[in-house]
Amino acid sequence: MKLFYRILIICFLTYVISLFIYWILSKGLRKFEVHKTEKFQHLLADSAYHDILFLGSSKIHTSANPLVIDSVCNADSYNAGIEGSNLFESYYMLKGYLQKHRPPEYIFLSLDLFSFDLSYKVFNYTIYLNYIDNKEINKMLAENGHVTFAYKLFPFLILSDLDDYSRGNALKGFAGKTEILPGDFHYKGFLSNTGATITNDTSAFVKPVDTLKIDPKASILLNEIISICKANNIRLFFLYCPEFKSGLQKAYVNSGHVFHFMDSTAKINDLTFLRHDSLSICNDPTMFANMGHLNRYGAQVYSRLLAEEIQKIRGR
Repeated sequence: MKLFYRILIICFLTYVISLFIYWILSKGLRKFEVHKTEKFQHLLADSAYHDILFLGSSKIHTSANPLVIDSVCNADSYNAGIEGSNLFESYYMLKGYLQKHRPPEYIFLSLDLFSFDLSYKVFNYTIYLNYIDNKEINKMLAENGHVTFAYKLFPFLILSDLDDYSRGNALKGFAGKTEILPGDFHYKGFLSNTGATITNDTSAFVKPVDTLKIDPKASILLNEIISICKANNIRLFFLYCPEFKSGLQKAYVNSGHVFHFMDSTAKINDLTFLRHDSLSICNDPTMFANMGHLNRYGAQVYSRLLAEEIQKIRGR
């Protein structure tokens, strides 16, 4: 009987120590990932209303600045763009958002050439493990092969999912460092993307050598997003953010096919597709950090152009 109690005490102490280590490291990681922590908490746990929501990958994440858009449109917008997001992740982010928030009046869904590639489902699933109380996020993680109830019982299991880079970031958080680089800032889900510019214009030499992956399930997810918006009286717009001299499009032999699919889906569902890859700023290397992403200055300029277009749409 004494042996049983000893084992019980050892298990209890191991559990408590593991929880303490988890609490320490997660606190440091939250301090470092101040932008992600604030953003995901707001999107998946809080309930504040926004009349405009931007959804998509890093292209919209670092392009649409609500500070500019709200001031021009007299609106309340939020940027829900996520690094590496494809249509699977965008679909569940929308579902998770609607679990906690009233439906926005407008959603601008940023589609890019990689939105239809579902070879991976979630770019960085570990941050979602903190939001398994959100029913849709729980479902997303389950579909991605994670046994979510185990994380509820043993939250320190999250530590085993963190790579060395994330553990290192936890230590950096205690040292007062954050993911926001010097000179950059974040605001309502938007994160500025450095002051770097394209210094070597190689766009004229880009040749199509790769093929974009298009998963049939992505089409289903896109139509599900359309249906969700219709059911919630949300006005949905497709959006293609600026890229430098169509550099990404030129690199893929079937990029035209992807755009045809976006166009035809928009037309079938009577949606507006805002293609911003031919704006004058797309020829200005000082606006871009790389071929596919605007830099800090470019985002300010583009956000104003986007805001003016939204203002026309709203008729105000």
